[in-house]
Amino acid sequence: MIKILATEHKDLKFVAFDGYEEWYLSIDGFVGLRPYTEADLRGQARDMDLEDYLDGEIPHFLEPYVDRTKFADDMEEQWDEMADIYTTREEEGKDDIYLCWGASTNIEYEFEKNNIVTYEDFVNYYEFVGLTEEEFNNLIK
Repeated sequence: MIKILATEHKDLKFVAFDGYEEWYLSIDGFVGLRPYTEADLRGQARDMDLEDYLDGEIPHFLEPYVDRTKFADDMEEQWDEMADIYTTREEEGKDDIYLCWGASTNIEYEFEKNNIVTYEDFVNYYEFVGLTEEEFNNLIK
């Protein structure tokens, strides 16, 4: 099934969705962007562990002075600063989708790794695709 996904960045060409990342062609190569809603990103930010944020443990004697609830509240409020957002995509009647950096690779390597040689392989591997058979064939030439 062909599905066209457009972002605010005109230099991105949607290729496919693998169930985890939306794959785009860009000037940066073949990039996988992870789709999240604001609620998803707020939840992830709120769930951040203070020790992970500090990259170490809080000394035991300071623990009584640490307000973990305030930390969680602040992280949730700063969700957009904490997320690695590359671009956004609007879906009619739905919440905006924030596309966060995921993988970045070479498209030839990705197709070879996943045994994608034909358009049929391409369509069968991904959950849905954004290229016609002609576009796919031009891409792999």
